[in-house]
Amino acid sequence: KDIAAICASVAKAADPEVAFALLQDELVQRATMSPPISLPGEADRVRAWEPAIALEAAGPPGTRSKRQIERRIKQWTGHARRGLAMYLRAEQFFEQALLAGSQEPPWSGVAHDLGFSDQSHMIRDTKRLTGFTPRALYRRLDEEPFWCYRVLGGLLA
Repeated sequence: KDIAAICASVAKAADPEVAFALLQDELVQRATMSPPISLPGEADRVRAWEPAIALEAAGPPGTRSKRQIERRIKQWTGHARRGLAMYLRAEQFFEQALLAGSQEPPWSGVAHDLGFSDQSHMIRDTKRLTGFTPRALYRRLDEEPFWCYRVLGGLLA
């Protein structure tokens, strides 16, 4: 089905809960029809891209200062190098939370595995990006506003 047909069938549903369930089922069906995605592979690609862009920004050895390199990275990506690292760790955190399923992961182990300096560092970054602590975000994944995470979790399972 194309998107217009999906929207039309959802609009015909009398009950909002039925409409939401129908939409969610259609999105999952469309997602499973498309080529499989590999989020950890995508994270690896970003992890490889970040140092590559830093190397490109540096140019030949000794031609640019550290500050000039940082400015070029920010000009090219819109983020400082530190910010790029934070977004990468956040993506990896979301993958870990989705792959954990119904068993809440050990947060200190997740923080260590993802390269945070400690658990409070992971909490601060997660809260800065999402507005929630890792535990609160994990516990809310079943709520309606977080439906996109459930669909993504279904793809990873």
